[in-house]
Amino acid sequence: MKRMTIDEAVRWAYREELPKSRVRVKEGVLGYGNGSVGPNALADWWTLPDNAFGVVLDPTKFDDPHPDAVAIHEAVVALDGCPVVYPEGGEVGAWCGVDLHGLEVQCATEVFRVMLRRRPSELVQQFAILGLPDMIVDPPELRYMTHANGRPRYFRRQVVVVEGEAIEQEVDGYDARGRRPYPDAYRKPYLDPDPVPSLVCRAKAEVWRAAMDVLVADLDGVLAEVEVLPCPLPALPWEAAEPRVLPDLRPRVGPRLDRVAKGRRSRAA
Repeated sequence: MKRMTIDEAVRWAYREELPKSRVRVKEGVLGYGNGSVGPNALADWWTLPDNAFGVVLDPTKFDDPHPDAVAIHEAVVALDGCPVVYPEGGEVGAWCGVDLHGLEVQCATEVFRVMLRRRPSELVQQFAILGLPDMIVDPPELRYMTHANGRPRYFRRQVVVVEGEAIEQEVDGYDARGRRPYPDAYRKPYLDPDPVPSLVCRAKAEVWRAAMDVLVADLDGVLAEVEVLPCPLPALPWEAAEPRVLPDLRPRVGPRLDRVAKGRRSRAA
């Protein structure tokens, strides 16, 4: 019996075993023809749909998927029945460990807007095939919206009546005639760089990590030839992410400058 961590087992299932499942294609024999026969056949190949497990088939493998891989896929699909609980808007700053300068609610709204459209099974399948995303969040700075020339940009709320219905809309808050903002004008802050894409990756990774624990419990005693072990990553996977630091590629010129300086001193003597 093979022993693998749950993330390795899921990766093995979706990368090596499940692509063996075939798809139904139209039957026919590729005979002789003009020069477009080959490109057309290649185009038909690339338009083949995914197999029953939602992955692209591997044309180099002709045997059936391993039964344990099929059982893993069924457990992954069953994850969609588990409720996913996200932190409240004000808790996002502490959750991600980055100062969001009071814009936690706005960032949480954007993150959850993306996450509510993703099912846990999709995240597990995606990370099994592509690996975990970059989860490092660069500390953002608080900035305010400006015009192209760098001048501050102001906004204000205004109520207009359309077909008898009062609608509140956001309009320009700068009084061009008075050359100053209106008394009720305000400026709109934003974060630079935008942390939302990185926060989405962290939210996906946390859901994926929680799904690994559920799979370990659901697959206990189910697989015949694979023994799954818990995932070694922490509950917040980005805590184990390596820092994104580029190596110093500048040439080391110190010793060369020392030799030049010594040569000048010897000639002067």
